[in-house]
Amino acid sequence: MDAGSPSKILVVDDEADLEVLMRQRMRRSIRKGQFEFVFARNGVEALARLRENDFDVVLSDINMPEMDGLTLLQQIPDVDPEVRSVIVTAYGDIDNIRSAINRGAFDFITKPIDFRDLRATIERALEHRALLRSATDSSGDGRVETANDRRAMASAPVLIHMEHDGMYADDADEDRPPARSGIKLSVLNATPDGAVVVALEGRVDANTVREFERAINVVSKACKLAMILDCRKLDYISSAGLRVVLGLSKSLRQKGAELGLCAVTEPVRKVFNVSGFDQIIPVRDTQAEALTACAR
Repeated sequence: MDAGSPSKILVVDDEADLEVLMRQRMRRSIRKGQFEFVFARNGVEALARLRENDFDVVLSDINMPEMDGLTLLQQIPDVDPEVRSVIVTAYGDIDNIRSAINRGAFDFITKPIDFRDLRATIERALEHRALLRSATDSSGDGRVETANDRRAMASAPVLIHMEHDGMYADDADEDRPPARSGIKLSVLNATPDGAVVVALEGRVDANTVREFERAINVVSKACKLAMILDCRKLDYISSAGLRVVLGLSKSLRQKGAELGLCAVTEPVRKVFNVSGFDQIIPVRDTQAEALTACAR
């Protein structure tokens, strides 16, 4: 893109009404020359558009005729590895989230689209694309960059958009914690470069989730490199607690830090497995392994 030209966003969706809605809700950014939107009805048409023009971001639905969004996501790097892909998925569709993660999605939004969230997502995707280009331009080693090199550079941490309710199911009734419970956070270690290890003890449930969220967000302000949650004394975490942890992961990544979990107990691992949480944020056995994973 030339300096001062609008960022080009390819929107892929078979619903014709979305184009009207997108142009209406993003009209100020369009008028200001900030964004330019191009629309395609399916993955086949989108790939043709990508071959004809340079785009910064692809915003794609998943369920479409001829070629779905997940197949499109897999083929985009062969056309342009630097394009940032954002998937629009149905509320609570964890299977599609996992599939999109594996195929290199940069970010997600859920239907119905929150346009404030969409704008923030597009801006983060553009920032990441600019960083990729800057890193490529400043490498200075004279080596010719290959498509595989560019594809590897273009891999990005996934940022999960959380809804307030219902994305993850709680365990069966018999596994739910009693009404009275407590949660304790202890900072075990903090390094000068901003890696913090926090021990969790007790239960995160309906009675403690707000306390847990407030405390964990306070601690996160000291994290510049990574936060590791040691869960060996965590007896239970509800779906609402998982949403807090995923929101924490998202906020840390926005400032260049990472979240790691380790030493998960069997009851908590069961909740992770039921929800699909462990497919989104890796869980390690030890603090050292979690720190190493965050430093990659």
